Amino acid sequence: MILFEFLDHQELPEGVHTFNFSFMLPLTIPSSFSGYYGKIQYQIRVVMDRQLKFNHNFKFSFTVMTYLDLNFEGPELRRPFVAGATKKFFLGFGSNPLHIKAEIPICGYVRGQKLKIDVKLINESSVDVDQVIVELHRLLVYKCDFSNTQTGYQELNGIEYKGPNSGET
Repeated sequence: MILFEFLDHQELPEGVHTFNFSFMLPLTIPSSFSGYYGKIQYQIRVVMDRQLKFNHNFKFSFTVMTYLDLNFEGPELRRPFVAGATKKFFLGFGSNPLHIKAEIPICGYVRGQKLKIDVKLINESSVDVDQVIVELHRLLVYKCDFSNTQTGYQELNGIEYKGPNSGET
């Protein structure tokens, strides 16, 4: 995109010349990002075009941080999310179950917001639980029309809790 062009190949005389440009970033562009399989990066390229001579050009990058107000997003981001599992040991013969349930109060979060996770473990089995580990992962999915989809995981944070033993809640 040419933002400024001299008419009739005017020459700039010696001295300081200032040209002011502005460009409205689209509201729908994604935030800048860099990952294992790809990146989203924004650059500005400046070219000083000189007739019959080599052009002088340079680039510099800038970061786009998309502002997101979850109050205006869909109601599904304000709903709680619950997941759980039940495990029986010894092929289910003579063993009481172990139940685990994790819950978050809402599904949508923004940077810097505290994420509260409630984990409930009911161990009715005779098998001791050594620890409960909660990890926060970032799931990245890269899709391309011309090749396979790639998925990457990155652990962002992790916490551990030791116990409870069998028969404890």
